[in-house]
Amino acid sequence: MVERLNEQLHLAEEALRNPDRWKGLSGYIMASCALEADSRGYLNLMTTRFDESETLLALRRRIQVHIEELVREARDTAAVRSNFRAEDLVFVFLANSRIAEMTMDVAPKSWRRNVELFLDGIRPERATPLTEPPMKPSQVARAMMRPRLRDPRRTERKGDKVSEA
Repeated sequence: MVERLNEQLHLAEEALRNPDRWKGLSGYIMASCALEADSRGYLNLMTTRFDESETLLALRRRIQVHIEELVREARDTAAVRSNFRAEDLVFVFLANSRIAEMTMDVAPKSWRRNVELFLDGIRPERATPLTEPPMKPSQVARAMMRPRLRDPRRTERKGDKVSEA
């Protein structure tokens, strides 16, 4: 896992070196999602909490600092819509993981379409007001700490109790 996070860190550092803020940010998002969708990748890497490992936590913190800088600079130069925040990337990373997982045997590159649609959605040219504010970093952290919701198809009722099937 350290190797995969180091690859993510390298992608973020490379993106920050790109003087074109749109190309830097969009290139990072696409490359990060590609890395995760790769058959040797680790699905949910960018949305997994690593509370048990100080090494992994430190790497994630470094990546997060770079992501926040990438988004801030893209926003400051009007390369992305003014209301786009780093916390919004959670949604593309979560969606990418699920899409890559569900389509890897059928259409292994279909995740790209979702990312391309997302990237179009953060461009400033046609930005429309959003109905919800971005999540706060503390909300993102709390959401990531929640246990996965159980699949209701895997449970059965026994009296008033619900238990694993």
